[in-house]
Amino acid sequence: MGKRYEIDPLTNYTVDENGCWIYQGRKDAYGYGQVWWRDRDWRAHRAFYTHHKGEIPNGLFACHTCDNPPCVNPDHIFLGTNNDNIQDCVSKGRQNSSRGIRQHSAKLNPAKVVEARRRHAAGETTASLARAFGIVESAMYKIIRRITWKTAEQDLAASSATASDKEGA
Repeated sequence: MGKRYEIDPLTNYTVDENGCWIYQGRKDAYGYGQVWWRDRDWRAHRAFYTHHKGEIPNGLFACHTCDNPPCVNPDHIFLGTNNDNIQDCVSKGRQNSSRGIRQHSAKLNPAKVVEARRRHAAGETTASLARAFGIVESAMYKIIRRITWKTAEQDLAASSATASDKEGA
């Protein structure tokens, strides 16, 4: 593989009305800039912070005060621990609190969860249920023990009641 070159990767941004430096290069699936710098791939905001303010100690995150993933303005970035990053996320209401079917990647719905629990109570193993429903065994274990999908039965009952209300209307 040949050597990769980029012309001035740390100047590839535009400034928006909030003072964010919006990285114009390639981005990852989460919207964070990706830059080839110092002979390796970096998340762009970490590279810009390092270039302008100094090295980021191991174990620290480069967190955005502006909550704008493509922003690379070093004045919008603060260093923090994983816990600091989580607390910042929670305090700003950005945590993903989607559960069950509202989770975009959900493979099951309340009816399937109730069926899996019924089949487990009848003696089917967690492993065979996981295969049957197309999920990993650890996820099925959590479903059976009501660690996840805690309200599946109530959700199913509520959706059944709503459906019968619509039919009677």
